[in-house]
Amino acid sequence: MASAIAGVIFAPMNWAHRKWVWPQRMEGLVRMIQPRLRAGERVLDVGCGNGQFGKLLMEHQSSPQGLEFHGVEPEGLIRPETAIPVQAFDGVHLPYEDNAFDVVLLTDVLHHAAEPGPLVAECVRVAKRRVVIKDHVVYGKWDRMRLSFSDWLANVIHGVPCTFGYFSRDGWHEIAKTSGATVVDPAWGPRQYDWGILEKLFGGRLQCVVELEAGGAAALTPEIKTTGASPEALTIWSGRSDLL
Repeated sequence: MASAIAGVIFAPMNWAHRKWVWPQRMEGLVRMIQPRLRAGERVLDVGCGNGQFGKLLMEHQSSPQGLEFHGVEPEGLIRPETAIPVQAFDGVHLPYEDNAFDVVLLTDVLHHAAEPGPLVAECVRVAKRRVVIKDHVVYGKWDRMRLSFSDWLANVIHGVPCTFGYFSRDGWHEIAKTSGATVVDPAWGPRQYDWGILEKLFGGRLQCVVELEAGGAAALTPEIKTTGASPEALTIWSGRSDLL
């Protein structure tokens, strides 16, 4: 009911977002992710939504050739039609063998996860080369407030729950360490939007791309291996593609 009411109230804003913000956001994401992929790699997009971003990366004229994308979405949230093959998972455990993909990608997903630590550990297990995470970084209360408001605004219309799980730079290094990985080649503050006002409000210092050096099954601690998915973990990410 709340999401339906929000849909009416925020419909004009959603239309404007789709018309002007969405295209800039997608191009910004492509600029951030493309250089971190190699020709012929198999990529798993965790929380892929309808798979359009994976399809865009595969078909973009400046992308490495021969990329192959697959996706996972929590059970019950897979769309009727997807642009890439999508498999269900429980919100934490990925249904693949160790080192099944060259790269595991999480794009504006992790701050929605109910259990980010175990999920990152699973990504490390499945990735043969790297885990690439595009998300946010906070430096103080004002950053957290701005991100929380924009996150809520972008997701309330779609009924997507927000956990507001943003990390500081130290926090990113800590979650990598507890997942048995190391942060490599981080980008703090990459440009997201072409429009100055959008970049000032939602881009710039609030954005980050973090790569984790994947170590396979050996990097996973016994505690994380046996962690079960909570019911809350099944409710994440159904509207990732609509986030700022």
